[in-house]
Amino acid sequence: MPTSRTRSSRNRSNAERKRRRTRKARASRSAAQPSLDEAFELYESLSKTVGDAVALGDWQMHVPGDEAPRWEWSLWIQQQALGWEASANADRLKLAVEIALDVGLSGTPPGEPLGLVEMGLRLRAVLWIARQLYLYEFGVLVDFSLTPAGEALRQRAEPMSGWLGRPVSVYQLVDVTPELAGLLNLEEDEYLDVLNTNDSIAMEPGAFVVGRLVPTSVEPGFMFESPPLQIDERTARRFAQRRIWLDEQLMAGECDCGWGWGCGECQGDDCSPLDHDPPAWWEELRSAQFCSRPHGEPGGHV
Repeated sequence: MPTSRTRSSRNRSNAERKRRRTRKARASRSAAQPSLDEAFELYESLSKTVGDAVALGDWQMHVPGDEAPRWEWSLWIQQQALGWEASANADRLKLAVEIALDVGLSGTPPGEPLGLVEMGLRLRAVLWIARQLYLYEFGVLVDFSLTPAGEALRQRAEPMSGWLGRPVSVYQLVDVTPELAGLLNLEEDEYLDVLNTNDSIAMEPGAFVVGRLVPTSVEPGFMFESPPLQIDERTARRFAQRRIWLDEQLMAGECDCGWGWGCGECQGDDCSPLDHDPPAWWEELRSAQFCSRPHGEPGGHV
């Protein structure tokens, strides 16, 4: 039976109304979710706030009691170092925040909508990276530990010299209790137990994290110096593989110009990895996806 002119017109009209509703809904969602460029401008305008958060410490703690373990006093030294005002620290903080903003916001293509949850995860990553750079890579913690911390405080804490040279590495969380966490070191392919201090390792088993393990005088002998940052599996495994490859090259003392990082500094067969600096650990996080639950779990990737 042929379609009447009235029915055909009504069908086109209904279809057009649906298209208008869809376009309106998309426009509304786009307006509600800023693009990455807009988010970057927002974060740049908040760089002082981010810097203040780094300097004040993302993980506040009270003064440890007389019976507190040594590691709590070490955390207290870190906390004091974050708030320590010294002439060189302003430039250190500024650079730490600039690098962290650049790295933490680089994982989403420009112009794509960035939801509020994703923005929150990236802001936490920015704070985490900036804190690591400020305290460890830029020397604030070592400078504070040497003099301003004072002998009495250093005597109560773990030997800070054992904390200062520890690397940032990647791990997969195997199991968690309120007291301990079981980790698989992806670079060493080695299982180890660490203290779950103040329930700082709150992820579920299976999560991939990046963090800095430091020695303690309390069994099992290691803990994260701050809550680790949860990342996606692909980034974690690539991080580990590149670090393994770099260690092998450094031990061999030679390079076949196959760095694979696009450094552009290899000039010939006599190139040595010792001739120029390898990429820093934070560069490995440029394309990371920051998670709230393990990859593969419902809602794990945001």
